Amino acid sequence: MTHNIGSSEHDLYSPALAPVDLKDRSVTARGLGVIWFGMAVQITGFAAFSQMTNYFTIGELLWIYTIGSTILALCCFVAQDIGLKYGISFATSIVASFGYKGGKIVGVIRTLPSLIFFALNAYIGAIAINEIFKIIIGFDNIFVCLAINVIALVAVTIKGVKGIERFSTIIAPLLAVVGVYMMYVILSAYNVSLTDTLSMGRTGGTSKSWIFGFAVVVGLFSSVAMGINDITKDCKVGGTSKSWVKNNKLYSIASFIGIVPFLVFFTTLGNITIVLSGRMDPLVVISELIQERSIILAIVIQLFIVVAQASTNTAANLLPSAYVACSLMPKKLSFKLATVCVAIIACIIQPWNYMDKLDLILSLFSTTAGPALAIIGVDYYLFRKRQLSLDDLFKSNGKYKYFKGYNPAALIVYVVATAIGYFFFLEYSFFVSTALALVFYYIAAKAFAKKYPVIIEEALIVHPIDNSKSNIQIN
Repeated sequence: MTHNIGSSEHDLYSPALAPVDLKDRSVTARGLGVIWFGMAVQITGFAAFSQMTNYFTIGELLWIYTIGSTILALCCFVAQDIGLKYGISFATSIVASFGYKGGKIVGVIRTLPSLIFFALNAYIGAIAINEIFKIIIGFDNIFVCLAINVIALVAVTIKGVKGIERFSTIIAPLLAVVGVYMMYVILSAYNVSLTDTLSMGRTGGTSKSWIFGFAVVVGLFSSVAMGINDITKDCKVGGTSKSWVKNNKLYSIASFIGIVPFLVFFTTLGNITIVLSGRMDPLVVISELIQERSIILAIVIQLFIVVAQASTNTAANLLPSAYVACSLMPKKLSFKLATVCVAIIACIIQPWNYMDKLDLILSLFSTTAGPALAIIGVDYYLFRKRQLSLDDLFKSNGKYKYFKGYNPAALIVYVVATAIGYFFFLEYSFFVSTALALVFYYIAAKAFAKKYPVIIEEALIVHPIDNSKSNIQIN
């Protein structure tokens, strides 16, 4: 049987969401690692993790960031295979787990942190552009610089994953070299060694559990982790192997290398700057110290900020949000238009007005991402055994319709697990809500499967890693 995805019956189809054929994929494991490196140089992380020095020492934070980023890398394994095997984004694959309407609800919730962090990164980048203009030509207008930055971010993002990979590859050396230099400047300015800083911190005189710290770290990229197939759908795979290990091994290693060491380094750099300076604006402190040494270096640092926020913003925030926007109005929104709309909406929110609450916001977002990730994992690996019907993912009347477009088991568990984690275990919410969703969804799905058998089994067994072999044609 031939399936013409893009025909009239596929009312959920959008060219932006079409499965990527093997022959059209161009991102390697190295490319994925570079993209993750670009995202890990998280400029808003300087602000998001600034409050952490109130509760922990630098030595404790090194462990918290290392363990937390490792958990983050492990979370990516859940959806990574969906992109590699089927070439589809999160906005499409979520239909199988939650239904075509339920998936839109989860998709919108997922975009909320992306919108906030896109605008924050864009604003910080605009400040850096403004500083460059002030130094060179004396021009000073933050809103003009914000517009320039947003336009540039949209231009990179509409080139897709490959365009983001190329951009990240070009700027990676600058990010690495300048990052090391920034650490040298801050340590030498206060005449301390890295070892000396390990016992510093806990400036608020209070402490929190390490588990809270882990949740904050995961929260920074929780929306990326639950939909990493937005990126891996463009990654190359060898042949048509059905083995998870063969398809995922190199990409899993690349994710670990791209995430863990660099996220730990740059977040710790921000915390050390805060502890030594006593100020909560580490980027400003470092910029001031470097400007005292050289105007040229001061411009380089501002350029570092610009490209760092761009490498994060394009892959982690704007790209996935644009895909979700396309899924909401598949027949009306092109990928380019969706990207522009998302960027404008994010800036209208103006989240830079509450940057001092970012650690709590991150923890809350991880609470909503964890249960969704758990449900996707149980659905894809335990029930469907890594099998999906591409054809039905694009139909509102397909096998994933469930109850009027909603998978009742998934949505009930999602709400209940998230609510319990939020209202009763706030500091441990990510881990509690995720664990509850794992158990509850397995039980609930079995119960609802009596009426909707497709919840726990994939009757149509296809292996669409190579669309030519699965008789799927994309118009």
